[in-house]
Amino acid sequence: MKRLRKPIAWILSVMMILTTLPITALADEVTLSDSSSSALTVTSTPELEVTPTPEPEVTPTLEPEVTPTPEPEATPTPEPEATPTPEPEATPSPKPEQVPGYQVAETDRNGDFLWPVPGYGTVSQGYDATKHTGIDISAEQGVAVIAAADGTVSHVQTWDGSTTTGDQSYGNMVQITHADERTTLYAHLSKVLVSSGDSVSAGETIGYVGNTGNADGAHLHFEVRQSGQTVDPRPFITGGNPEDPQKKFEELLEKYGGYIAEDGQLRTLDGREAIDKPLAEIEAEAGLNRPVFYAANVTVSEPRSTYLMNIGYTTNIEGTTNGWGGKRINGKVAYCVEHGIALGLGDNGGYTSRELTKEQLNKLTLIDYWGRYKNIANIKGCSAVNYNWDTIEVSAEYLAEFYCQLLIWETINSFGGDFVGASSVSIQSSVGGMANIASQSTYNAFKKAVLAKVDEFYTTPSIAGQTVTLKLGETKTLTDTTGALAAYKDTPAANTSGVTVIKSGSTVTLKATGTPNESGVIRFAYNVDLNYYRDEPGYYYEHAVSQDVTTCGFASRDPAYITINVKVELDGSMKIVKTSEDGKVSGVRFRVTGNGVDTTVQTGTDGTIIVPNLKAGSYTVTELDVPDQYVQPKSQTVTVKANETATVSFTNVLKKWKATITKVDAETGAAQGDASLAGAVYGVYHGSDLIDQYTTNASGQFTTKEYVCGDNWYIQEISPSSGYLLDTTKYPVGAEPDKYTLEHNQIPIGVKEQAIKGKIQIHKQYETLEGTPKDEAAAEFQVYLKSAGSYDKAKASERDTIITSASGYAVTKNMPYGTYIVHQTKGGAGREFVDDFEVMISANNQTYSYELLNELKNGQLKIIKTSDDGKVEGIQFRVTRLTDNYSKVYTTDASGLILTETLPIFEDNEGKTKYQYRVEELDTKETFGYALPYPQIVELSEGGIASVCFHNVPIEIGTKATVEGEKEVDPLDKVTLTDTVSYTGLVPGKEYRATGVLMDKETGEKLLVDGKEITAETVFVPETKNGSVDVTFIFDATGLHGKEIVVFEDLYRENVLLATHADINDEGQTVKIKNPEIGTKATADGKKEITADKITITDVVSYTDLTPGKEYKLTGVLMNKATNDKLLIDGKEITAEATFTPKATTGEVEMTFTFDARELTAETEVVAFETLYRDDLEFAAHADISDADQTIKILPLHGSISTIKVDAGDSQHRLSGAVFGIYRDVNGDGRYTEGIDTFVGNMREKETGVYELDGLLYGKFLIHEKQAPSGFSQDKNYYSFEITRDGKKVQFEVKPGRNFPNSAFPKTGSSNHGVYAALLALAVSGLGLGAVILRKVKKESK
Repeated sequence: MKRLRKPIAWILSVMMILTTLPITALADEVTLSDSSSSALTVTSTPELEVTPTPEPEVTPTLEPEVTPTPEPEATPTPEPEATPTPEPEATPSPKPEQVPGYQVAETDRNGDFLWPVPGYGTVSQGYDATKHTGIDISAEQGVAVIAAADGTVSHVQTWDGSTTTGDQSYGNMVQITHADERTTLYAHLSKVLVSSGDSVSAGETIGYVGNTGNADGAHLHFEVRQSGQTVDPRPFITGGNPEDPQKKFEELLEKYGGYIAEDGQLRTLDGREAIDKPLAEIEAEAGLNRPVFYAANVTVSEPRSTYLMNIGYTTNIEGTTNGWGGKRINGKVAYCVEHGIALGLGDNGGYTSRELTKEQLNKLTLIDYWGRYKNIANIKGCSAVNYNWDTIEVSAEYLAEFYCQLLIWETINSFGGDFVGASSVSIQSSVGGMANIASQSTYNAFKKAVLAKVDEFYTTPSIAGQTVTLKLGETKTLTDTTGALAAYKDTPAANTSGVTVIKSGSTVTLKATGTPNESGVIRFAYNVDLNYYRDEPGYYYEHAVSQDVTTCGFASRDPAYITINVKVELDGSMKIVKTSEDGKVSGVRFRVTGNGVDTTVQTGTDGTIIVPNLKAGSYTVTELDVPDQYVQPKSQTVTVKANETATVSFTNVLKKWKATITKVDAETGAAQGDASLAGAVYGVYHGSDLIDQYTTNASGQFTTKEYVCGDNWYIQEISPSSGYLLDTTKYPVGAEPDKYTLEHNQIPIGVKEQAIKGKIQIHKQYETLEGTPKDEAAAEFQVYLKSAGSYDKAKASERDTIITSASGYAVTKNMPYGTYIVHQTKGGAGREFVDDFEVMISANNQTYSYELLNELKNGQLKIIKTSDDGKVEGIQFRVTRLTDNYSKVYTTDASGLILTETLPIFEDNEGKTKYQYRVEELDTKETFGYALPYPQIVELSEGGIASVCFHNVPIEIGTKATVEGEKEVDPLDKVTLTDTVSYTGLVPGKEYRATGVLMDKETGEKLLVDGKEITAETVFVPETKNGSVDVTFIFDATGLHGKEIVVFEDLYRENVLLATHADINDEGQTVKIKNPEIGTKATADGKKEITADKITITDVVSYTDLTPGKEYKLTGVLMNKATNDKLLIDGKEITAEATFTPKATTGEVEMTFTFDARELTAETEVVAFETLYRDDLEFAAHADISDADQTIKILPLHGSISTIKVDAGDSQHRLSGAVFGIYRDVNGDGRYTEGIDTFVGNMREKETGVYELDGLLYGKFLIHEKQAPSGFSQDKNYYSFEITRDGKKVQFEVKPGRNFPNSAFPKTGSSNHGVYAALLALAVSGLGLGAVILRKVKKESK
């Protein structure tokens, strides 16, 4: 029907041109006409826009409220009021449409939240309080997002198009505040339909799903915040999330037969049977269809800045046309789909949306995607002339858009319906500058490249719809022969469990890896750039007059996809694995029984066999024909599962033996002498081969490791143990395999050994004075095994007693292997016994002979040095023979020992008198630090070593520190500390030096006074070894209150440190500096609060840490707490002082402060500060202005005044209505002085004629009648009175007994009133003059 409007459109265009072009010059707006649009209005702009403008935030005037009917009637846009605060009806806020078919129950409205994306239930990412503060709901681009509950839009954010951090990471975002102060947040929207302040209802559409901000793919990020904190949204959603549509889609595929073929028909897995169930119906049933999008009053813009003059083209409809202008809907590219209908330059409102078919939308979107977005033809930018005849730069994307428009016209020519295209398009090169912009050859190349991609989209890969059968673990590769598969994504959009999928180019590799479903579907989607999805799907926009246009965008995330069907065989199998200790695994026979199966199988060379095609169930496997060398393995039960291979393992275990060999002595069973059953080496032989060697333990045993049972095994000794002869016997093991049935077999073997034996012979002689040795007869010797410990403890076979013959010879019996002691027990009269000696019997049947000779011997002296501190090396000793004063000095070795050379024992040849030797330690630097031991007298023994011990004890010092005999002292400015250093072990007559330093016990560091250490030193020469010496320290202790001072002392001789006494915890070394403290408790008459008067404050001062018997002085001063300064009375401080001598370290002293406090006319808190002195040094102070114990509160005294007003003519007539003022007589002169005396207040009339005023402070005051009662004369005098004590009441009378009289005025009408007045004036004057004279006389008389 719109074709009939076309001539009207041309007429309108011509009229617009005529009305906008003046005769003299071109205006800023020019109306042009071409075959692709109606009259276009463009304006010249500095820059040509080359990229799509991001969608602006929807404003109330652009999208009025619409209803969900199929063809809604757009409501006219209301004109806004000129006032800044328009009435609500003037600019109504648009109400976004309700999702079609989505009904909100009243219970949902009053309960928790609705699911915000109806029909889409997959949560791709859950809530995490620290990492992800909401949930992500997967949905397609452009799906409606609804308000979860009633509320008010509290915030709307528009994405800037690039920032993905901070708040901008949410992209386009809406936040709604609900009645319960909870808020919900909806992020990454492609479009927002509400504004801040809008009221929304539960289920109302507020925007569309997108992927703006920091988003990877289209989804809704949904948050719930409670009390400002994010919480997991899912517990707040009443109905939970809806069923996952993709999951439901897969279930419906299985329900309806298997898979969707490329023709849109549902087919069974084998592809033979077609079921009449269109794909669209299944998707709709699963909830995959996106909701209907509807928008009215949309504006199509053709900016003047994009209008180019020098593009010329010809179509079969319009002929030659110059110019081109890019159309936009909310910044998105729009293409003309109604060729020949006009479109004005600028904004063209009144458009209404409707959906294209999926086929139409995909074809047009493919042209836009590949032609403009991907620029598959590599169109280049250029320079061109725009509407204003300015030369500008044209982007490649904008020029590609022009080519897309031409190709879309050719494409829609076959669509029919409301589409109007062109069957042919050619580029006109005759237009000036045309070659710089477009050409026919470029368009042809563009068209070819783009249509190739379109054809590729509609080319079904050859592997689509195939059914692949796999066995578990099997891999198959499918190859597409059309080349179209390369245009699909490598990652499957859907997969079946238990199958891995790898797509690369035109191949797909499938592998069954787990326990899969019996059948499944693998789906690959057409590969489209994710960023292209940021825009909503394309829509057809129609207009009653202007040309219809369309935007582009795929109808779904996956505009095309293919499926591959997978079947996995479900039978199982069994794998028998044979292993053997000897590696023999080939040809082993097994019997398999169960589930109707009874078969015998045999292993291959690798020891395995697969038993295929077994039904699921239990089977028994038994090994057959097991050889003797193996232990018979038990039968095993195996469970076979579908699609799995059950594995069972059998291991042939060889029978094994090990032997325990026990070796014993052939004679006694146990080892003799020093012989040992341990250490014998035996070999394990197999035939003639030595396999292993073993050594016997202390018990004469060893146990072999395990060996495989077989013939010709034996044991033989290789080397004997100590003290035994080699045993050459071969001991058979008896390990033939037919004797045993178990894997592990133990065999005992016993062997006997012969011990080695020998004899010991001695020849005994003695030395004579003549020098010729002689044989000694009757010398007796005991011979016994050394290891026995003694002759008595040795066994009978291990001991013997021999006596020398006249020739001096003696020989033992045969004795077993070992080391023996030869010990002389008897000898010739007066002769020496030989020293014990050892003999080793180690060879069988051998006699060991020894020559023994007694020699004359001297003695030796051994000096042993020990010390408490372990220092024993380098100590010198002198050894002096007393008879002839022969002496020699020796020095100890590192062990503290001295062994002298041999020294004579006897003074005479007969050996009757022995020499005496004196041993003394010498005084050297090595012994300075020790108390020298006394010398010792020693005699030597015949043939022996005389030992003498000297023990060195280090010199020790002890200290006792006092001050005038006391351990505690006051912190005086001069303290003399005496440290008495006691010592032991000094050498009398030698000079020593004692040095000391004072230490701070609290810190463990040296005590510093004025930054200096306190040290002292004393040099002395002791008269005795033990004694004491005083070291004196003098220092100022005034700053050391409470310090404990420890004296550290060192003792030196010739600068060699001998001893140190430095124990920080030694009480004897410690003196304490006292820390006197005082505390005070002040009272006035025993009270803490007193009224001002002449008062006495008693301050009880408690003290601690004083020195009894010493005189101290206390001084005190009173402080004004309010001013923190000294209290002044009559300009003077209030002080007190007391001198006392304490009898104990703690006690109390009283201080009294007496003063007149009446002038304290305000409440005053007085604080007593006290200071303690000794010898004019301040020891302690208590001066805390906030201490309640030191504080007395003094309340000012108060008094009152009262007077009675009477008629002077009638004293019983009390007068009411007078006003009396009270003034403080500041200067105390009894007269009122202006500017000095201050007004206190008016007296109140308590009852008729009785006036009083309370609360007067101490001091002098004036009373003055400010106003007389009506009809009476005023007394203008000021009368003085005084408040001198607390509670004083002054009953004021002008004269005693007259109260306060007033004279009445003369009555009016009297003929003599003038005379009375004059007389009265004269009398008053006279009284006043008299009063002045009287006051002056009194003053002078004073």
